[in-house]
Amino acid sequence: MSVITGNREVDIYIDLNLVKVKTDESGWVTLYLHKTTNQYWVQTYPNSEMHGGGQPKLEQVAAAVAKKKFDV
Repeated sequence: MSVITGNREVDIYIDLNLVKVKTDESGWVTLYLHKTTNQYWVQTYPNSEMHGGGQPKLEQVAAAVAKKKFDV
């Protein structure tokens, strides 16, 4: 699976390729769908102890994982 990190890199990839599907109850984990490949991506903030959650991480996930975690 693919992983993208860094504020700028994640923002650019989202803007160019992804559509927001759902945010979890915490507000810190967001599910996206790729516009052309229909692959799911999840944005998280793995360094939550840092101010603002630290740098975002965007990770491609299997459809089964997206469906289980986000009930889509």
